[in-house]
Amino acid sequence: MEMRVGSQLTNAINNQQQDIAGISQQISQLKAMLEKFPLNEINDQQAKINGISQQLSQMKDLIAKGQKPSGGIPEDFTKVYTIPVGESPLRGAAAAKVTITGFLDVECPFSSRFHPVIAQVLEAYPGNVNYMVKHFPLSFHANAKLAAKFILAAGKQGKYWEMLDIILKDNKDLSEKRLEGMASSIKLDLTRLKADIKANDAQWEKLIQEDFDLGASVQVSGTPTYYINGRKTKARNLEAFKAEIDAILKK
Repeated sequence: MEMRVGSQLTNAINNQQQDIAGISQQISQLKAMLEKFPLNEINDQQAKINGISQQLSQMKDLIAKGQKPSGGIPEDFTKVYTIPVGESPLRGAAAAKVTITGFLDVECPFSSRFHPVIAQVLEAYPGNVNYMVKHFPLSFHANAKLAAKFILAAGKQGKYWEMLDIILKDNKDLSEKRLEGMASSIKLDLTRLKADIKANDAQWEKLIQEDFDLGASVQVSGTPTYYINGRKTKARNLEAFKAEIDAILKK
């Protein structure tokens, strides 16, 4: 009976994967037809489909091992993903043994809530832990992408982390006017910042989309999502982060 159920589940997943493959092909065709138009929404959907397809494959693997998937598509806290630094600035020593990666929507209240915890972790492990951010703006946060561009522009003036910190300190209103006020408060050249955003807009759109696609490929489904040396973590307080980091540093 269990074997029959497993076979039925596998067949159902195969059918869903075939449907997803068809949808993915249609989206690729649409992208080719709409080359002259903004493709942000199409790219978002493509990334989500890629993530779902990967998760369905993981469900098939569980079934093949005789395990029953529960609670929908399962999160994998054991798999180690390759998460390249790319163009992301590093906070902390570049040669640190431990890297924390945060996939953030800077307009998300939870990204704001847990940001101070990362600062505590870095303070507790000087030289041993560094941190990088990948931007994962959610479609229902209208100003998240603009805020990410302000952060990237601040980086041009050597204040990437200062801009990130001030945004995540209070991200309830990320209108352009307030973002400009935040930039001024940390002594950024506002004229240069606005010019940089305009000049680099296409490049930064691409960079943010690459971060988003990377997140979808490593099973990010919400923000913030944190990884320690490529492994997804449930840690959300200093003690939980320390438990995982100490285990790595002892090796």
